[in-house]
Amino acid sequence: MAKGSTYRGQYWGIDRNGKVATVSEYYEDGGIILRMMNHDAAIIQHAVMPGRQARSEVIIVFGLKEITFVASSMANSEFEASVREQLEAKASSQE
Repeated sequence: MAKGSTYRGQYWGIDRNGKVATVSEYYEDGGIILRMMNHDAAIIQHAVMPGRQARSEVIIVFGLKEITFVASSMANSEFEASVREQLEAKASSQE
């Protein structure tokens, strides 16, 4: 993370391979940065250009569908656990 980086939350969704995945959103250096660790443990980073919506970029760049945003204040909460459970059920039904 860069100096002055603020974690804002995670987008939970189902990726192109039918697996539950997350994309983290950070605010740094005056803009929004999206980061995802893929299944090969490589970190993919994408800067959201001015005028674009982070949610749309998650769909276009990372290929997630069935997206739900969980704010940093809700991390490790029952809400986040229920989001994950719902997505895992949807992903397994699509196999």
